[in-house]
Amino acid sequence: MFRPIIRTALVLLLLAWLLPTVNILNWVTLLIASIVITILFSLIRPLLNILLLPINIVTLGFFSTVINTLLLYAALYLVPGFTITPMVIFGIYFNQFFSIMLISFALGFLMSVAKKLI
Repeated sequence: MFRPIIRTALVLLLLAWLLPTVNILNWVTLLIASIVITILFSLIRPLLNILLLPINIVTLGFFSTVINTLLLYAALYLVPGFTITPMVIFGIYFNQFFSIMLISFALGFLMSVAKKLI
């Protein structure tokens, strides 16, 4: 029951340690953010995938990354103290939406790796 929340907390902690654009205020914020992200990604994402299936089929699955990005943006809105700032990679400036999209890619990848390990 608590395994997905712990997994999400560990991945968020790793992302906050590796990337300077992911900021978590304290441990309570980390716990609340991991609970909110786990709820959003396990309950809301399947519903949105079913509702938006025609758009997802037309875009050959690319729209699922937009759904993940919007869910992560909702988590940022719901949890005060959990922020993702715009990033610069190799001199290319990414605004907040694209930096959240890159973080959602990293979050999804690390969550799948953590799911295999934990």
